[in-house]
Amino acid sequence: MVEGLQLVLCSPVCFLVKNYCQTQVKALKSALLDFYDGDMLLNAKQQLLTDLAALHNRLELILFRIYRNAVMAIVDSSAKSLICLLR
Repeated sequence: MVEGLQLVLCSPVCFLVKNYCQTQVKALKSALLDFYDGDMLLNAKQQLLTDLAALHNRLELILFRIYRNAVMAIVDSSAKSLICLLR
């Protein structure tokens, strides 16, 4: 989990996650349509997409920092090795 990131799970998303592996997709879709109105499903989808976008942006930043640190470590060790060779 990414630190400091809060995700909002609403009822339709929780229902979907809980029953996804236990129920056939067709039956799951039917249950969602039976128990939740269109506005609630639309809001759940919008919230999920917003959370995923925030997570994606945060992960890109973290991966960039990891890559940058790895490159800096390679440059640092290469410089140290070259200095040792030149002595």
